[in-house]
Amino acid sequence: MAITVDKLGEQTKNETMVVKIISLREKETKTEKGEGVYHYGMLGDGSGTLPFTAWSIPATIRAGDVVELKNFTVKKYNDALRVYIDSKTEVVLRPDDKLDVKHVYKEYKIKELNLKDAFVSVTGILKDPIEKTYEKDGQAKTVVHSTFEDDTGSIRISLFDRKLAPGRYYKIDGAKLSEYKGRYRLTAGDKTQIAEVGSFSIPDIKIYDINELARPVDSINITGTVVFLGDKGGLISRCSECRKTIDDIRCPDHPEAKIFLDLYAYFTIEDGTGDIQCNVGRAGMLELLNLKEEDLNIEKPKVSKADVSKRLAEKILSVPILLDGDAVMGTNGISFRARRIRRMDEPLLKKVMEAYEGEML
Repeated sequence: MAITVDKLGEQTKNETMVVKIISLREKETKTEKGEGVYHYGMLGDGSGTLPFTAWSIPATIRAGDVVELKNFTVKKYNDALRVYIDSKTEVVLRPDDKLDVKHVYKEYKIKELNLKDAFVSVTGILKDPIEKTYEKDGQAKTVVHSTFEDDTGSIRISLFDRKLAPGRYYKIDGAKLSEYKGRYRLTAGDKTQIAEVGSFSIPDIKIYDINELARPVDSINITGTVVFLGDKGGLISRCSECRKTIDDIRCPDHPEAKIFLDLYAYFTIEDGTGDIQCNVGRAGMLELLNLKEEDLNIEKPKVSKADVSKRLAEKILSVPILLDGDAVMGTNGISFRARRIRRMDEPLLKKVMEAYEGEML
């Protein structure tokens, strides 16, 4: 008797099942034994789907085919089950069979998303839509870039030819998860299932311990004490063309471009569970230092580099602070891009403690 996908386990072997090959990709590999090719993709039946790796598969098999698999194995890879097809596996094409596949997506909180699942299910509120038009096959298409937020963080989502009402709560099944410039992104296409759901509570402050930050997540908070402040930040000059920091009176790559004053800081914050490298840009620095845009007029600046450096150190060095921003993946691991820095006064401390207590409930 054939087994179904939902009954597969880590020790499954010597079984038979009938599945549809949902996707099939080829990859070259190099080992000590030489060069080779293997295939990978997704398979499924009416009970669910799983990824697979095929070290050996008939050349006639294509995505969309229904096949019978005999003597395959199932193992865990990156904490997820995966079907393995090798030379001992019999792969029988069943061209006359039709099979409807039930797509089952693991449901995630935004803070828990990771790339081991290419397609996921998430629930949250849609915010800040920006609509853009593009052309495909001679037809005008639309994509809406929005923020999608739950009680653990937020993520950017792109909705292709789908318009959802901002400020409402949705359950999104089958959104594609990817990484772009160190941040996670979701994409919802025509096969993504979206349903409106009831509202739920989203806290203003989402506190993370630094040692929790293993993956990218937007719109969160960390708190702690700044133990190091970089000396190349503060008030800096930038080229208006390439936006690089300029140490001279003009940009060596764009000598005719205008120079403007900007604010930037980088520092290390520690919270008792760990430390993390952070940076903050113009908007966050203006608020922190109580400055205005006109104070940075390069013709008549109202602040000097020395003044900004002194005020910055007084504001954040060796004092408890709260950061609002995004955890971002880089070449050296996770760092934190702060949009706002607040010194920890008594009312703010009370809000932070309430957020911690809410996490423990």
